Amino acid sequence: MTVAEMHFEFQILLETMWDEFKETERPDSFTVLKYLNLAQDRYIKDKYLSNPNMKANVEMVQKKTDDLRNIIKRSNTGLFATIITGPDNKYLVGLPSDYLFFIRADFKITRTDLPVVTNAWTPGRVTDYDEVSKITTGVYNIPILPEPVIVFEESDNMVVFKDSYTTLVDMETTYLRQPYSMVIDSAGANETTTCELAEHTHEEITRLAVEMFTMEYKFRLQTKNSEA
Repeated sequence: MTVAEMHFEFQILLETMWDEFKETERPDSFTVLKYLNLAQDRYIKDKYLSNPNMKANVEMVQKKTDDLRNIIKRSNTGLFATIITGPDNKYLVGLPSDYLFFIRADFKITRTDLPVVTNAWTPGRVTDYDEVSKITTGVYNIPILPEPVIVFEESDNMVVFKDSYTTLVDMETTYLRQPYSMVIDSAGANETTTCELAEHTHEEITRLAVEMFTMEYKFRLQTKNSEA
């Protein structure tokens, strides 16, 4: 659907609930668009990013790339912004400003042993924080990591672990970007007149937007009545 079609469907669904939504309580276009955009954000989080841990969410997004293809983006970040102080072989990677969620990262590496490679690309591996002690280089632990290992910390900090045999040469990140704001016309920067998610999701997003609007409307009505 175009955003205009979703806007129209939103209004039709409201009117079937209550005749007042046709006239006196009819929401303006700004309000409808607000709820369509909020619903799109909630739909992405609930449908694709609500698993119990980061690793499971990554696997879900990788399975649903067809639904999300229009907001999949690749970024060659150059190399890493910060070498984290403390244990060796640990890097903090800066994420793009429009980043929403991780899909994969590919690294160009050189290895001096186990196996020996020169400027070869390999995918990184995502793990959960409970494996950190096993992949951290220290006095009593010298891990062998054939590929870089990725852990996400608070605020979506992306931490990359490597072993002592590996040099990180370059990196490319594939991720979900923030969806553009849905508008009816005159789309500017970071705006779109068509919902960017797959077509089969548009009706669900519209229905979710109506549900969110009516729940807030009922809350405002209850608050108004209690103050009367």
